[in-house]
Amino acid sequence: MHFLFIAQTAFSLWMLVDAVRRGAHSMWWIIIMVPFGEWAYFFAVKLPTLRTSSSPMVRRLVQKRMSVDQLRHQLEETPSHENRVYLAQGLHDRRMFAEAGKLFAQVVAADDADKDALYGQARCCIETKENAKAIALLERLTKLDLDYAEFEPCFELADLYTASNRVADAEQLLRRACKKSQRIGPRARLAKTLIATGNTSEARSVLEAGMRTFNSSPKFVRRRDHREASLARRLLRAPELRS
Repeated sequence: MHFLFIAQTAFSLWMLVDAVRRGAHSMWWIIIMVPFGEWAYFFAVKLPTLRTSSSPMVRRLVQKRMSVDQLRHQLEETPSHENRVYLAQGLHDRRMFAEAGKLFAQVVAADDADKDALYGQARCCIETKENAKAIALLERLTKLDLDYAEFEPCFELADLYTASNRVADAEQLLRRACKKSQRIGPRARLAKTLIATGNTSEARSVLEAGMRTFNSSPKFVRRRDHREASLARRLLRAPELRS
């Protein structure tokens, strides 16, 4: 019950802050403060906004999953930038990477700053073993937004650099990520690269500093970053760092 109370309070505060930032009518502030009023605001105001969000990834979280045939029909009926992204993502999710990649490429050609499309096309290129093309796309994306999608494109680019014998580029990229964020993820990935190049002393220092920050973080941060923290712990137990 204590957890439910905290969750409900946090949700109410989220809706109240959203109403203030949105400049909603003061009536909504009162409604949010009464029992279940925050839910009335969410369904009447917040959810419709999410469904028309500028980010296709946000919209996909709140919209019903459609079949590929439905997505094709939707694009035929309304050949918009948005519907092309929807179909491309639907094809990608069903492992139809070649066709998805072509659609993402069309979106990128129309808008070279569309981060969702850049990442989608890069992911398709990785799956179809077009690593050089994937690297070029991920480089463009990380220049636009280094910590996009929780740094996943950054980490994938570092892995591609390493696989292409460009370890120095991987290290440089991950150092940029560490400057951008104190989170354990970039530090664990940088340490892994440093170990591969024999720089074990710095790798240990990077991991220990990252774990100190992680262990002192709020619980929700530790839950979010638990996978990367597990990687950091494994690296700290590696023979190279224990010698």
